[in-house]
Amino acid sequence: MILQDELLKIWQQKRQTILFVTHDLVEAVALADRVVVITHRPGTIRDVIEIPMCRPRNIFEIHRQEGFDEAYGRLWNIFRHELNIHPN
Repeated sequence: MILQDELLKIWQQKRQTILFVTHDLVEAVALADRVVVITHRPGTIRDVIEIPMCRPRNIFEIHRQEGFDEAYGRLWNIFRHELNIHPN
């Protein structure tokens, strides 16, 4: 979390585009303004999700920020279908 917080601080200062690759949905929502979901094989763009959360973001309380649950839920639904996991 400290590295994620540092990355957010650097972005806040520089305001440059950052391409960040992760398999962690929480990390994706916490750091991104837009998440591009890539399929397993072949690697094609499955979906592009805008993250509707205000900045600056507090990485240590990201779960409490407005918009987190919605963005995480949308991403999880995409991954669940990609992995063929169905809710109980």
